[in-house]
Amino acid sequence: KARGVPFSNRMARQFSAQLRTAPEGVAREPLAALVKAGLIELLSPAKVDPFARHSARYRLTPEGNRVLKALKDCTLANGAQRKQKAAPERLEKGLNHRWPFRAQLLRDLAKMTLASSQMARDAVDSLLASKETKPCTKAVLNAITTREHTVRVQPSGQITTSLNSCPRLLKPHLQIDGEAVALCDIASAHWAFLPRLVSDRIEYCRRRGDDERRLEPLNGELHRLIELCSSGSFYESTIWEGATADDIKRRKKLLNILLNSPPSKAENNRVWHSLRRQFPLCVSIIDSIKRDDHRSISRQLQAFTAAAINRALIEMQSGGLPAIPDTDCLIVRERDREAACAAIGRAMFTETRGVRVTVGGVRYSPPCTADTCHG
Repeated sequence: KARGVPFSNRMARQFSAQLRTAPEGVAREPLAALVKAGLIELLSPAKVDPFARHSARYRLTPEGNRVLKALKDCTLANGAQRKQKAAPERLEKGLNHRWPFRAQLLRDLAKMTLASSQMARDAVDSLLASKETKPCTKAVLNAITTREHTVRVQPSGQITTSLNSCPRLLKPHLQIDGEAVALCDIASAHWAFLPRLVSDRIEYCRRRGDDERRLEPLNGELHRLIELCSSGSFYESTIWEGATADDIKRRKKLLNILLNSPPSKAENNRVWHSLRRQFPLCVSIIDSIKRDDHRSISRQLQAFTAAAINRALIEMQSGGLPAIPDTDCLIVRERDREAACAAIGRAMFTETRGVRVTVGGVRYSPPCTADTCHG
């Protein structure tokens, strides 16, 4: 491939064990041996930061292609033949070992079906009639029919499956084990992490040795943000009283654009100015994150959201309840809605540093403790 592919040491070790072309004593590490032998070339190095892990990307060289073609044409030793035949099973075993949730998630995906109701058929017909939604609808229908699903983990930690491209119109008609599903999504997901940004800055300042008195403004803003984000829809809290559903939808779109835009673009907007007047320290933190690259804020928020959804997914699986991750949502059986909303609420409460988010229309309420209850 022109852009190359991720190439793990595990895979390289299998190639280098068969090819044995690296000069003895020059390179012991498998990937380095294959590069040294001129069979693959590095296109881009691995990039690891606190919020994303991008694998290094490699590409076969002309010599590598020639050697692989020669291997296909020759008769391999018995051991190599056995490894070649067992390659798919060994790959699955390796992926399931790396991602403990993967095997169960694939089993749960195989339970997905589509309702046989007239409404479901009408939704499918409508989606297939549109040029924009036809390709993704066909892909989802094919995965459900053949039960050949995929599970991948993005650099941010977000789990993507063959159902991630499922059009919104079709999702309510999905079924798990023949039962209707519930979509347990997080309201104002990214904005619920504003307290996390402030909390992380406080922790950084403490590690730096800042006096606690200097942190009082940050702590005050943190508590106000937690209360605001716990009060319901973040978007409704920034708009006039009596606003319609369409007004709130437009405000949501605008705020998300401003959050992910370069600081210079957001500065010229009165809505952003209003947010800055309310929470000057938090907005200053956002600006500092976006200073070198405005996309940095979305990478952080995506990683936080993925961590919460993944934590909730594992909790559901540990209880024997099927669940399918879908960005900031879990797709579960209708009878498991309450358990899923509670699992996501607990995970978000931890990841956001105390926000009581609304999940599937239900606001999470943590157990009463000395820290959360008064009087």
